[in-house]
Parts: sequence; C-alpha cells; structure tokens
Amino acid sequence: LALKKELISKVPFFAHASSNLIHELSKKLKPIIYLPNDIIFSEGDISKEMFFIGRGTLAIYKGDDENPIAILQDGNCFGELSLIHAKPRNATAKALHYCDLYSLNKEDFEEILTEYPKFAQHIQSIAEMRKH
Repeated sequence: LALKKELISKVPFFAHASSNLIHELSKKLKPIIYLPNDIIFSEGDISKEMFFIGRGTLAIYKGDDENPIAILQDGNCFGELSLIHAKPRNATAKALHYCDLYSLNKEDFEEILTEYPKFAQHIQSIAEMRKH
C-alpha cells in the first residue's frame, strides 16, 4: 500500500489530492505485468483503465509511425485522458522491457470522483487544458 501511495503522489494529476483520496486510490490499483513487446492497448481501443508504471519502460506510438512519440518509465502514468473524456485511445502503448504496472479501472476512478467532488473539478480543469 505504501508503494502504491508513493507512486500515485508522484503523478502531477494527483499532486493536490488529499491523503485520504490517495489512500482510497491505492486500494483500488491492481498490479499487472507486461513482457517486452506486449501491447498494453492499441490506438482506437475503448478506454477501460489508466495505468501507473511501478517499474519498466514503455513506448507510446501514434498511427503507423515506428518512432515513438513518448517513452515512459517508472513513476509515470498514462491513459488518463481517454478515460476522463470517454473517448477511444488516441495512441498505442507497448512495453519495451518487463513492466510492472498498476491499473485503475474506469468504475473505480468514477467512484473516487463522486466521493471527492473538489478533486473531480480539479481533474476536469486539467483535462480541459490538456485537450487543447
């Protein structure tokens, strides 16, 4: 639980979250392991969860381009925008090495937002800024 709390608190999205909210989130994270070259999700997939990287390296690709638009590592989170906006994934995520990830599914995320309305407003404002 302490490892999950530390991971969540590093994510800028959750920088202003209360310790209670971080505690609730950490209880809902589910560990998942991906092997090198595993596709975590593909562009166009329906978004069902966001991810936190506990350990590992992955690449984000757009379209058919073989060059990644981003390389993510320990402590990063990804997949949150399509979860918030309820839109299909706009990129593909692929494990480059062994990856220990934690997933937060849409239902648990929405439950947290319902329980913490101030945080929900914060997330919505960030999402709107990043949308443009």
